[in-house]
Amino acid sequence: MKNKKTIFIAGCPGAGKDTMAEKYILEHNDFVHVSMGDIYRLIAADEFKSKFRDTLFEDTRQKRLSSAETTTGVLFEAIVQNDSPNYIISGFPHHMSEIREFKKLSNQYNLSFSDVIFFDVSRENAINRMITRGIRPMETLKINEKETLPEYYARRYNDYMLYLPHLLEILSNAYNVKHINANATIEQVYAQFCNSIKKTK
Repeated sequence: MKNKKTIFIAGCPGAGKDTMAEKYILEHNDFVHVSMGDIYRLIAADEFKSKFRDTLFEDTRQKRLSSAETTTGVLFEAIVQNDSPNYIISGFPHHMSEIREFKKLSNQYNLSFSDVIFFDVSRENAINRMITRGIRPMETLKINEKETLPEYYARRYNDYMLYLPHLLEILSNAYNVKHINANATIEQVYAQFCNSIKKTK
């Protein structure tokens, strides 16, 4: 059986990852987009059944990172429910432990490893986009007391940028990372995105 291609897309909140992925799959029926953020929100709304639901809620309440077994387990629950020749996955991975767990489980589902498409975006654009799209389910649990939404979005961006060098290091050690300029117009970003997918291994 031919292995299914898996493309990871990464970038800070507000970079436009999910927007580009959703636009792409509307035009290419050989791909399914699995957004970890969307899956978590569906779990919170009880619209996606996951055996990891209670663990995720407790991790969120405690403001701690979920284990690789939890996050990767949720990802593969979504993959099983969205059978497709190929996958675009956003919001994953964040840690080397998740990459190891993904590689271990992927053999069971005939998933091949491909590239990472990384969305580079400015602080101003990222924050403005997050403000425009508004608060999402489960995000209310992450907002600090007396913190305004703009302050929360700025903190999310700043936290991500502090973590970015580590993330790029682990991604580069495991995959071929392709950068695209997400500050451009939607049409320009989408053209870059499509071109990067065409060049994946």
